[in-house]
Amino acid sequence: MSHSHFDIRSIFAGRARLTLLGLALAAAVLIAYAHPGDLLGALPYLLLFACPLTNAFMVAGHSYGREKAGAQSRLPTSDA
Repeated sequence: MSHSHFDIRSIFAGRARLTLLGLALAAAVLIAYAHPGDLLGALPYLLLFACPLTNAFMVAGHSYGREKAGAQSRLPTSDA
């Protein structure tokens, strides 16, 4: 029996990605135009939520000691 694996990234490729980005941009512009006071009131909370989210994405590519076996560490060692 052959099972095909579904890849979520295939949904957001090509025209579908552009369509979703366009709809999100249109929704953001309409909300900003219709409710500017609400948007400005939520701005401090959006900045607070952006900090941990940004940190999670920025740190995701770092290995922090989980290097491959046999590879030398880039951290300085003290040979005293």
